[in-house]
Amino acid sequence: MCARRQCAECYAPTPNPSCGTSSCGSGLFALFFALMGLAQGVNPGVNRPMVMAITPPELRGAAFAVYITVFEAVAWAAFSLGAGFLGDAIGLRVVFLWVLVVLMAVNGAVLTLLYRTYAKDVTRVQQDLDRRRTEALTEGATHREP
Repeated sequence: MCARRQCAECYAPTPNPSCGTSSCGSGLFALFFALMGLAQGVNPGVNRPMVMAITPPELRGAAFAVYITVFEAVAWAAFSLGAGFLGDAIGLRVVFLWVLVVLMAVNGAVLTLLYRTYAKDVTRVQQDLDRRRTEALTEGATHREP
């Protein structure tokens, strides 16, 4: 049995060093969770305007419904379930320190690749909206003439 003591650096309860486990792990995890929460809090403010910018107005409701349902609810639930199973199988420390880092890196790479088409998509939607506005103004002007 390990005797519990406090870490001199972070004051977290740690096992006796003779047990072979690392000390100060709780403080490191708290720091990583705080940074991950900060990074995750930025996502909706960045991703949702992007969805709006590349979707025609009449399809925005459906686009947001799919985006929020699939990518924010179902994917997060599947990730949490998978992380729980992996945590039971290989340990939470490995899951939180390696799997999350790898998945965040893959997410960043995918979003970077999507940015290559983003400017073209925004331009296409803006041109379509400009065309619609011109047609509406032209049609409105012809109906007003006697």
